[in-house]
Amino acid sequence: MKNRIALAIMPAITLAAMTLTLGATPAHADPITTQPEKNRTVASDTFGRTVSGGWGTSSTGGAYTLSKASSFSTDGKAGVVSIPTPGSSRTATLSGVSATDVRVGQTFTVPALPTTGGGLYVSSRLRVAKDSYYVANLRIDAEGAARLSVDRVNGSVANTTSIIKDKVVLAKVPAGKPVRLEFQATGTDAVMLRARAWATSGAMPDWQLTMSDKSASRLAGAGAAAINGYLSSTTPALKFTVDDVSVVTLDPKPAAAAPAPAPKPAPAPAPAPAPAPVPESAAKPVTPSAPAPVVSTDVRQTAGVPKGTKLTVHEGDITVTKPGTVIDGLDVHGLITIKAANVTIKNSIVRGGPQTKNGAMISNYTSGLPFTVLNTELVASHPSPYVNGILGSNFTARGLKIHDVIDGIHIIGDNVTVEDSWIYDNLHFLQDPNHKGTPSHDDTIQIQQGSNIRIANNHMTGPHNAIVQITQDRGVVSKITFTKNIVDNGFCSINIAQKNYGPIAGFTITDNTFGRNTSHPNCAIVSPLTTTPLLTLANNTWADNGKAISITRGR
Repeated sequence: MKNRIALAIMPAITLAAMTLTLGATPAHADPITTQPEKNRTVASDTFGRTVSGGWGTSSTGGAYTLSKASSFSTDGKAGVVSIPTPGSSRTATLSGVSATDVRVGQTFTVPALPTTGGGLYVSSRLRVAKDSYYVANLRIDAEGAARLSVDRVNGSVANTTSIIKDKVVLAKVPAGKPVRLEFQATGTDAVMLRARAWATSGAMPDWQLTMSDKSASRLAGAGAAAINGYLSSTTPALKFTVDDVSVVTLDPKPAAAAPAPAPKPAPAPAPAPAPAPVPESAAKPVTPSAPAPVVSTDVRQTAGVPKGTKLTVHEGDITVTKPGTVIDGLDVHGLITIKAANVTIKNSIVRGGPQTKNGAMISNYTSGLPFTVLNTELVASHPSPYVNGILGSNFTARGLKIHDVIDGIHIIGDNVTVEDSWIYDNLHFLQDPNHKGTPSHDDTIQIQQGSNIRIANNHMTGPHNAIVQITQDRGVVSKITFTKNIVDNGFCSINIAQKNYGPIAGFTITDNTFGRNTSHPNCAIVSPLTTTPLLTLANNTWADNGKAISITRGR
């Protein structure tokens, strides 16, 4: 039985004749200028000192509190942590730091990797207060692989809750070479946790783990930051070095006008995503006819509002009813509903508002009339399981920056183009009311119905379910072009479910680069046996070695 979208219509601002351009100032709005986060470094350390039996005082942030001082030293280049016995740990805490919205970073080196047992854990902790904290653990096992996970500790390690289960982020940690670990927490009602780790010889990745903690046991208060090392009970003594420690407080809120009364939201509810089909076995590799091309420009540098653009705050929802309307240079604290043809939204930020039902920040769900979104950022100012990016059909999205939503783009009809965009860091809830209290099924792009769909030259990472999820929940999906994209994460990156409408015809997948950080190992594409022969595939390769991807058989 097909999933249906339950439509809820509520009062909204209706702009019957609206053309909003750069410099226009609607009621209850003041001009602002986009700017980077107002971050502040409250602690840093490059260990340019020599200390025996301790770490001394950090370059910025005060002295360390150590679990056992004799296990710590500095050599003028790095801090040294020696863990002498299996099953033991060592912790260095910057007790003078207290922060809520914070990013903790460290660069560590393991001179000799573990060869037996469960391995070495190198961890960063934040919001540390009275033996409670969030912790990002990077476990280096006896094979040299590094697995990243996030836990919450409430009062004692005996009361540890797994927030994000471990994921392989490095297939092989280079012995004696530096690895960077970064961990971030923001928010109080919902604590958004993000973590990533990478060999510093390569480029910094997007956040590899993302999760929202809304449980009653979440840690909403400020706390200290700490670095920890732990040896499994079956791994002999090891040491590692630490350098470039940083603790940065985050203030992601831009300057804004004094809030004015806003009407209740009018969300166009989005359908709940369908569960991913379970892969059964791997099919033979698809051989590329030529090396996969490199995208000429990094869209992460160009997506979103151009730097220096002056924005005008608009409080409340916008419903557009005049054909040809242009929305230019707005910071919209609400939703945008399209009820007129040929609307353009550009050089703007759309933040949405509090939502209690499924909706999207930009939608033509009820009208299906064509619109275009250019160089615009979509980010949920009120994270919830109900907030999505764009919902609809007959639209072009180019140069967008979409993050902190459940589904980045939700397609329910024909004629959609998504190009040159950066879509990343999906919201994910362990208990999502859309899925009967089970985890969210967040996708970068979900396609429930439609033909003539083009997805090209995008950088897309961070979903738990899929980069592209085809469900055919509402009707036939066909004629899709997926080309020159860089993608990673999800259960599988491209997930095809036929359901009641049969094989997907006209799906062309060419010249894409796939990461291996999928929950089902090395799953670039999962496809039913009856759809796979209809796929057009060429030059799709793995990011780490340039070799051809494989197709995983789905149900």
